[in-house]
Amino acid sequence: MPRDADRDGRRADLADAALSIALDQGLDRVTVPRIAAAAGVSVGLVQHYFPAKADLVVVAYERLGARVDERVAAIVQAGESAGGTIRQMMGAALEQFLPLDDARREEGRVRMEFASRALRDDALSRVAADLRRRLEERLAAAVDNGRECGETAPGIVAGDAAAELLALGDGLAVAGLLGGDPGRARRLVSQAVLRTLPGACRRG
Repeated sequence: MPRDADRDGRRADLADAALSIALDQGLDRVTVPRIAAAAGVSVGLVQHYFPAKADLVVVAYERLGARVDERVAAIVQAGESAGGTIRQMMGAALEQFLPLDDARREEGRVRMEFASRALRDDALSRVAADLRRRLEERLAAAVDNGRECGETAPGIVAGDAAAELLALGDGLAVAGLLGGDPGRARRLVSQAVLRTLPGACRRG
């Protein structure tokens, strides 16, 4: 068990190094020598854990998704602790995908690079589909939770609402990367969330 944990930890560290290069310089600049240098290890060690660079790129894509998942989970935890509404938490979660600051802008650019490659790469396509499925499920669960406490509008279908919100977020993220107004993007997300969750929560 410890050996497996060490191996998983080392692979995660190398994938994080690859992701860091992608965020700083673009996905095309991710090479085994650069990853080794960034991680402070030998090229041979990188190749030991990832004999194929393509496998490392897949894990780096997964790590990018994990970064956002962790931020969203923190938003939900903080919101629940503060007694916030589901509407507030959902809006803040969706904003994690908008290029509203330098860090999210770089994440958005790399996410688009991964998505473009996923169109012709089955392994990356599976990662993209899994990330999207998890996010849709989380948004749908939030809509269902909103129904229980009185926030969700009558007649809303949770899965459909989740897909629509995600599609809006995707479109606004791309528009933002191409020079769109970040304030407008934030406003449109807020309005869409409000249409889905217009009620006052009855909890407590």
